[in-house]
Amino acid sequence: MKQVEIFKTNICNANQSDQVIQLLSERFQEYKANFDLDDCDQILRIETAFGVINNAKIKQLLASAGYFCQELPD
Repeated sequence: MKQVEIFKTNICNANQSDQVIQLLSERFQEYKANFDLDDCDQILRIETAFGVINNAKIKQLLASAGYFCQELPD
């Protein structure tokens, strides 16, 4: 079953988003991640067709890289 999570971030440019996507793909191979930097919340969208997205580990990984990340309600 496909799962999607949406996060508000403080990622503000393509270099930062590329870095975060690289970190996520190295740590979570089963996740697909992309950004909508035109949105006021600099949206990070993560989806997976396998298993469950671990929001706490996503936030921890971004925090360790120096970024803010918060789940947005459905």
